[in-house]
Amino acid sequence: ESPINSLNFKKLSNSQFYDKTLFHYAVPKFIIQGGDILSRNQNPDDDGHGNPGWVIEADHNDLKHNRGTLSMVRIIDEENSAGSQFFISLKENSTLDGKYIVFAHLIDGDHILSRISKVSSETFSREVFNLLL
Repeated sequence: ESPINSLNFKKLSNSQFYDKTLFHYAVPKFIIQGGDILSRNQNPDDDGHGNPGWVIEADHNDLKHNRGTLSMVRIIDEENSAGSQFFISLKENSTLDGKYIVFAHLIDGDHILSRISKVSSETFSREVFNLLL
């Protein structure tokens, strides 16, 4: 449904870009976010600002944000700004439908998703949460 985003994620995964990166952002009962290369370093202040050095085109589809769906993170007002960061929905998030591109979904490991979602993140911000909506 979203070949550009899917191929980008596959390319990054196969090149070990995501190895040892963290889920650096978590909003309980909403999303967890990962895919930032800067989450590998010892500076939590730059988490959420890393990218692979390129951006990809938005290739929208009609897929809905349900529990376990993966979507690309982008800059709020820049449609074609996704790079490597992604988020996984922890519940149905219809407010994100049409705004962010669903490109995959979990096929196994929901219990792991539940465990990750209970770990607090260092970068939860009410302002960021409100911007997503």
